[in-house]
Amino acid sequence: MKLKKIASLMLAGVMAVSMLAGCKNNGNGQPLPPDDDENTTNYSTMLGNKVSDDVKKLNYISFANDSNAQSALEGALGNLGYLNSSVATVTGTVVNLHKDAANSVNIDGTWVDRVVDEASIVAVIDDFVADMDIKNTWLNVDGIGTTEFDRETDKTKSSVCGALYVVDGSIAMDKVLNTIASQMNNQLKNLPNTDMVAGGAVSVTYDYTVSVSVVNKAASAIEWFNGSANFIAVTVTRVPTQA
Repeated sequence: MKLKKIASLMLAGVMAVSMLAGCKNNGNGQPLPPDDDENTTNYSTMLGNKVSDDVKKLNYISFANDSNAQSALEGALGNLGYLNSSVATVTGTVVNLHKDAANSVNIDGTWVDRVVDEASIVAVIDDFVADMDIKNTWLNVDGIGTTEFDRETDKTKSSVCGALYVVDGSIAMDKVLNTIASQMNNQLKNLPNTDMVAGGAVSVTYDYTVSVSVVNKAASAIEWFNGSANFIAVTVTRVPTQA
């Protein structure tokens, strides 16, 4: 009987040590929850799951986060300061926020006029474009395409196109990315994998990486209203894979 008790105690000790070894602590002896990669939101991957099958089948287009684009968007939005807002001011519709040829903000609706001055939005666009060296400098989603990429004088270098969006911060990003995917399907599926020279020979092949960056900005103008706006930047980076 004594041997059985000793064996049981030894087994219990081994199990306790194993459990402790498998736990992390926060430095104060308190266990931490297990690592969970799903806690890190990857909006780029989410967008990749929402684009059309015509885009998904193109093996030269991938979707991955870009830390440089995220930092550039955060820096550019410093031009806004603190958003002024009121009830129903920040639109629940996903808006492509871009400039026109006259260097004026060009969007559907009056979101800019009611929320923040136009010069601030222009500054956001200009800073983001400059930091990322974006080719469609007005950030219109329609500018993500071969026309802008092909303006490169040296097609052996990487280049970037992009689009900027804004939406009420309370709208689920799942719905927001559905809208963005529907707007970008045609642009993405028409991106060429090759660049031809006279006679039909392939001079350069390309890979594209689509990245989504999101920054939330608080919006509050009156005591009883507190809201926010999500600014979403989508960048498409073209990288030559063969010269």
